[in-house]
Amino acid sequence: MSHLARVAPPISPMTPQAYFAFEETTPLKHEYLDGVVYAMVGATDRHNIIALNLASALRANKPAGCQVFISDMKLKVKLTAAEYYYYPDILVSCSGSDREPLFREQPVLLVEVASPSTERIDRGEKLNAYRQIDSLSEYVIVSQDRAGIEVFRRRNGWFREILNADEALVLECLGLTLSGEQIYDEVTF
Repeated sequence: MSHLARVAPPISPMTPQAYFAFEETTPLKHEYLDGVVYAMVGATDRHNIIALNLASALRANKPAGCQVFISDMKLKVKLTAAEYYYYPDILVSCSGSDREPLFREQPVLLVEVASPSTERIDRGEKLNAYRQIDSLSEYVIVSQDRAGIEVFRRRNGWFREILNADEALVLECLGLTLSGEQIYDEVTF
């Protein structure tokens, strides 16, 4: 995920329809959290390389019918009466009925590339929101500042698995295993 500008005052509360219209008129991306819109800022080279490495491997090995998106596809999350739109770094959806042009809401896999400024949101707010998505099987947080990966899986109650740099990332929902070398290829710490 690109860094969220959560320290700056958010834009006034708006409806989802107004948010979509606003997004079409601005060069910046914004996440929508139940009427409050937050601007996002750019990402580092390491962030981009890691996200591209992961998305490329996922795209090349995805099951038939699945779609892989990187950073520009919104994720809609409905929590009770609240509605949220996030921009995960990587989103994989395998449902033929999940084909809205501006967002997806039935992902099987979500990945965030975390930085020191986003890891609290990725492990807290986003983990809490994402695990409410019925279709989601796995949520992965990849560190951009060191070789480190965290995996949260529905099948084990969203318990955090911490992988060492030499351990492979097994994405059960896609039947895919990625090495740390693949994920961190061309990244220098």
